[in-house]
Amino acid sequence: MNLYTFYNDFRGKQYINQIQSETNIDAAILWAKKLNINNIKYINNYTKLQILHEIKEEIKEKLMIPLEQTQNLWNLTYRVKTGFGFVDFIKTSETNEYEKSNLYTLIMDFREGTYFYQHIAKNELQVIEKWANELNINEIQTVGKKSKQLLKINISNLQKELYKVENTKNVWRFSYKFKTGHAVVYIIKTYWSL
Repeated sequence: MNLYTFYNDFRGKQYINQIQSETNIDAAILWAKKLNINNIKYINNYTKLQILHEIKEEIKEKLMIPLEQTQNLWNLTYRVKTGFGFVDFIKTSETNEYEKSNLYTLIMDFREGTYFYQHIAKNELQVIEKWANELNINEIQTVGKKSKQLLKINISNLQKELYKVENTKNVWRFSYKFKTGHAVVYIIKTYWSL
């Protein structure tokens, strides 16, 4: 069995949970089946069935190809009467041991945009430093050179604010306030085979 971390962005709110499954396709279907309607506003049993149906259809169309230039990261979308959702999921490393090189996936939610990054680092603290130093500000609207300089200065503060996401394995979260908005970043230790 493999561990998959699901990041569901629905109506401007983010929901994180994990699923154990043999394959990424099975994991996506199981995620839709196990959606907890008590935790997600505007989702009921009927919309949950709609989401399951849409996920199954999208899997047939996409055949679950990873996002470009990433490893073990997939994306699905769904539209129901109450809103539109983006689901990003990552095959997650189950080991707690740190090696010389671990792969980390970072998902940044900023000003209604979602940005993905993958970096190799020793641990989650080092990956924050790499992310801050290598962040391509040209990809992100409203973030300028001065904001990036301030971000680099504040790396140690970001590392102090890092915390583990409850009820998950190898998932952390931190936030950063750019001059033009608030960014929330999730870090997932990603399964990686050399």
